[in-house]
Amino acid sequence: MLFQIVDDLLDVLSTPELCHKPVRQDVPQGAYPMPVLLAYRPGVDLTEVAAADVYATARARGVAPAVATAYEWADRALAALDALPPSPARDRLRRLPVEYATTTLTERVAAPYEGLVRPSLRALP
Repeated sequence: MLFQIVDDLLDVLSTPELCHKPVRQDVPQGAYPMPVLLAYRPGVDLTEVAAADVYATARARGVAPAVATAYEWADRALAALDALPPSPARDRLRRLPVEYATTTLTERVAAPYEGLVRPSLRALP
């Protein structure tokens, strides 16, 4: 889930050069990334809204809650690791969820949108 949410954020906030794949392709294809879903009230027919407007609204209202949701899933992954016995491998795995989300959102978000993400990022362990 964490990977998918971060991928959804990149569709809204990245560039093809930074992301190494096409971006802003989901909405025109009828697939709605998490920031879009969080930005709109249920019942809004997104097929009647121009894709550029959908992405702009997602950046304005959906990014912060999507980042928060990504970190909630990171916390769930960390909690799941508590079932494993203490070991160096478990310690390395404990860094992975937050490090993945924070590093990816730091390195692959386009400059104009960094300010939308930066306040929500967690410090790396």
